[in-house]
Amino acid sequence: MAWVLQLPALRSVAENASRTMNKGQRVMVIDKLIQRTFEVEGQKRQTVEIQVTHVGPDLQFQSASVGPRSSAATSAEKNKG
Repeated sequence: MAWVLQLPALRSVAENASRTMNKGQRVMVIDKLIQRTFEVEGQKRQTVEIQVTHVGPDLQFQSASVGPRSSAATSAEKNKG
């Protein structure tokens, strides 16, 4: 059986990570593991989705500065309600 791993990040997590981290940078991730079973042409298949809920720099290998999110991101979340 082949496993397919996906790592979707929630909108604000993905946006903040893309603004503050660089490709190749070591990160720490907190996630939720979701396993799905489905059938294709009579064959049972499984996927595992790792849904990212929190992400940040791995401080063992680098230092980081932390600040508040932009007011636009905070306003958008409040409007989702």
